[in-house]
Amino acid sequence: MTWIGPEVVLVLGGARSGKRGYALHGAGQYAGRRVFLATRRVADAQMQERVERRRKDRGDSWETVEEGEELIGIIEKEGSSCDVILIDGIPDWITNLMETRSDREISGQVRALLAALRRPPCPVYLVSGEVGLGVEPEDPSTARFRDLLGTTNRELTRIAREVIWVVAGIPVPIKDPRMRHIL
Repeated sequence: MTWIGPEVVLVLGGARSGKRGYALHGAGQYAGRRVFLATRRVADAQMQERVERRRKDRGDSWETVEEGEELIGIIEKEGSSCDVILIDGIPDWITNLMETRSDREISGQVRALLAALRRPPCPVYLVSGEVGLGVEPEDPSTARFRDLLGTTNRELTRIAREVIWVVAGIPVPIKDPRMRHIL
């Protein structure tokens, strides 16, 4: 398949693996207006402190947009006037959707995101967690999250030009435009 158009890069990894830093570095290579789309909802003072620390670490070269559910609208609105969007992250987005939507509705949102990413107005970096390496969850809510995120990640890999798995701070190419892949 020949890639035409802006790039979509999916960066996967476990907790504290360095995936966000890798995505920030890659997206930071674009000059001009950079949009950091934060999907995490701030639930308490400790989380607010963490969000502020991360915003400070990113510096003034990033414009932060906070949106927990409507990713497609932000991509369409901001993408036409910026040089790159970094979405951090897909697990929080899925968690937010799980609070008020059925699995069928979430699947519809994932399909809409995939459609938007097939024709992105600018390069898009997505940060997501890898959930396929753990044990089988006993809790139904955790199993639901694992299933929804795992399926979403798998679908995102189909449209991403590049997929990087970050393990202990080391980026490992999973899908590279220079390599052949069977999906």
